[in-house]
Amino acid sequence: MIIDTKFSGQIEINDEDIIYFEEGLLGFEDAKKYVVINLDEATPFRSLQSVEKSEVAFIVINPWDIFTDYEIDIDDNELLSLGDIDIKNFMLYTLVTITENRITTNLIGPVIINVNSRKGKQTVLYKSSYTTRHDIISLIKKV
Repeated sequence: MIIDTKFSGQIEINDEDIIYFEEGLLGFEDAKKYVVINLDEATPFRSLQSVEKSEVAFIVINPWDIFTDYEIDIDDNELLSLGDIDIKNFMLYTLVTITENRITTNLIGPVIINVNSRKGKQTVLYKSSYTTRHDIISLIKKV
């Protein structure tokens, strides 16, 4: 299937690449189907692109690519709602915000994806010292 994307123009995707977010993402609850697109192999950045709405796309990173000490505790019931609780079957991304002079990521609201069931959700880490705006620009230069 060919889709229009916000950052990469038209691309071809396979149905098995589509990740279903039953609840959508926070603030974008009406977009349910996404794909993860590699933007540039030389950077840690990916795009979480809506299949249904070309204008809805998020820059994401695997937080451990930059924050090696990032620790989270996700309830087994949340993982089970995506198909199982075996952490090996999951990918985790955090949303990136890019402004004129700052690049930050939201470590308190990660996106979790079960790679087997192709189900995903955004969770909120309520009992966490992380914030929605952790600076990453200086850390990317070290990666």
